[in-house]
Amino acid sequence: MIDKIRKFLLISALGLVLISAYFLYTKYQTVKLPVEIRATQDGVDVTIENFKVVHEEDGHTAWELIAKSAKINNEKKVTHLSDVWVKVDAKNKHVYWVSADQGVLENETQDFVLEGNVKFTAKADSIINKFKKNQPEPQPLPTLEQKTQ
Repeated sequence: MIDKIRKFLLISALGLVLISAYFLYTKYQTVKLPVEIRATQDGVDVTIENFKVVHEEDGHTAWELIAKSAKINNEKKVTHLSDVWVKVDAKNKHVYWVSADQGVLENETQDFVLEGNVKFTAKADSIINKFKKNQPEPQPLPTLEQKTQ
């Protein structure tokens, strides 16, 4: 009787381990690198998903460029971007966001051009205060008596 119970528990434990291993194996997904490399006659072209470039000046992050995908053309030395977001950190502690459907990044100079549905986003108070500083003080409106004189 005890041998039958031992065999049953051993088979149950082995079955539990096999079922667990099966579910882990079927649910396990391999991680695909977000980089695709394609060799051409002129060199290697690369496609990168979740592309990000950070530009720093004097240890301060000046801007970050984030794109859903980037296609680097080594022959023309440009990168074609899609679904682009640019975060600009101004030195006056204001943060501005610019988004666009697509863009082109010059690889050597890091200059970029954004195209298609370009949007600029910032906190309203930072922009209003900047314009208020550059405008002269408003003059009071003349009264009716002053107009007739």
